[in-house]
Amino acid sequence: MARRAGVSTKTVYRLIPNKAALLESMVSNRLDRLVSDLNLRSADHTDIEEALSAALMVCAVLALDAEVIALQRMVLQEAGKCSEIAGMYYVNGIKRTAGALADWLRSSKGVG
Repeated sequence: MARRAGVSTKTVYRLIPNKAALLESMVSNRLDRLVSDLNLRSADHTDIEEALSAALMVCAVLALDAEVIALQRMVLQEAGKCSEIAGMYYVNGIKRTAGALADWLRSSKGVG
């Protein structure tokens, strides 16, 4: 990852203290983009069925995104070495995604 960013591994670890923090940052960043996409796409629709379809497409695109799949693989590889990573991924990834979708559904009840 450091090489792709054009910095040394030492620089990365100076900015981010450990792998768990790095993965947490990556998960949070990706989820922030999902929530933004959900809100933008659903705002384009006045019909709840169309809005829900658009929101679920955003979730499907996220689940199949190459970056997300690579991130999940990293989490699975590191979780065996550090259980904190698995817990972080659940709380900041899976649970937060479900919460974002639930919040969107609550706020979209008035659509259409």
